[in-house]
Amino acid sequence: MHPGDRARFDRAQAAASSSGKLDIEHRIIVPGGEVRWIHERAEVQRDAEGTPVKLIGSTQDISERKFTEEHVNLLRLAISQLNDIVLITEARPPEEGGMAIVFVNEAFERRTGYAAADVIGKVPDFLVGPATDAETIAHVGEAVRNWQPVREEILNYSKDGCSFWVDASLVQLADETGFYTHWIAIERDITERKMAEMALMQSQGRYRALFDRNPMLMWGTTRTRWNSSPSTRRPASSKAKAARNSSSSTCRTSARKRTSPS
Repeated sequence: MHPGDRARFDRAQAAASSSGKLDIEHRIIVPGGEVRWIHERAEVQRDAEGTPVKLIGSTQDISERKFTEEHVNLLRLAISQLNDIVLITEARPPEEGGMAIVFVNEAFERRTGYAAADVIGKVPDFLVGPATDAETIAHVGEAVRNWQPVREEILNYSKDGCSFWVDASLVQLADETGFYTHWIAIERDITERKMAEMALMQSQGRYRALFDRNPMLMWGTTRTRWNSSPSTRRPASSKAKAARNSSSSTCRTSARKRTSPS
């Protein structure tokens, strides 16, 4: 018997005298010093006078399960301390009834405003909003259907309707047989960077407007020629348009009400 479990085992054994059953998980130390976990189940056998005389039952080695639980708990604790959003879903695509959320960390709750209890079992499409780029979502969906990891910058929406940008990486998780069971998404908030990019784009747009109004060709300080013809300018990408469209609904961190994790 492991010294750390002796008192708990003695209490369980004493309680079994009145309840008639023993059901306990505890540690033992085997020869060589290795610590193992066992699950003991037993029933109290009594004599003719009703006095407990012995326990008859079974003992099962549950070391692997307990070590796995300890590992999972440690991993869960580590994930809870991350500032990045971590979201785990089922592996099957939504059209097959899959992609339901099975885990979110505290960073998800803080950033989105959704409690874990509100989203477990749901498909995460509630994070998509009016300015989210459809081409980006389609690319992610195609990667999921083809079981390919994918990384994209996505405009998400929180529970209160505020938009925020994330650099999202999705990777499939497999069991010991190699069968894909889940997707894990790790999302880093890049809203401040995207806001800076939008400010730069707007500044460049103002300069272009000045150049377009001047019928003469203009030269920069580096003697690079500017062409005032609108037809020669490259059209904005769909992501750039999404970035501009999101600027009116993006909530700054300082002004956003945070929701405490459940």
